[in-house]
Order: sequence, then C-alpha cells, then structure tokens
Amino acid sequence: MTTETLTQVLTRLGARKDGASYLMPDADVTLLVALEGETLSVSKVVRVDQDHGLIVASTTRGETYAFVAEAVLAVKVDRSQDAKRDRSAGFNR
Repeated sequence: MTTETLTQVLTRLGARKDGASYLMPDADVTLLVALEGETLSVSKVVRVDQDHGLIVASTTRGETYAFVAEAVLAVKVDRSQDAKRDRSAGFNR
C-alpha cells in the first residue's frame, strides 16, 4: 500500500489520528506485511506511526515493528467481544 492508501484505510476503520500517529485502542488490529517468500502477521497493533514511507507499528505486547508502507498488504480489524478477551495458551486450566 502507499502511505496515502494506508492512511485512508486506518481512518476508515476508525483509527484516531494523533499527529503523525494512528491509535486503535478499542480493536484487535492485525497488519499483514509482505516479506520475501512469506507474509508477516503483526497482531495486537495499538499504534501506527508514519514517517516518509516508513511505518512503525507498536503492539500491546510492547513489540515494535518497522517496515515500508508498500509492504503492507492488508489491515484486519476485529471489534468483537472475543477479540478483547485476554487469551492464554490454556496450560493453566
């Protein structure tokens, strides 16, 4: 995607603009990013910063990913109640 297209997509999906950043605290957001030979799924994104074609995505886990805007293939947003539920691997049951 171009930076302009990504901006339009994030705005349309309900992201709140804060300077050059887009905040998405009320949804489970996943960015699908193209790599050579595979696709990287960046899940639980809460903030997307844009700077001259560079995208920096921050997640709820404290992870930060950086890539060019053209590498973003799709944006998935899940606002269901299950998306906000804290999920575990199930080992403590």
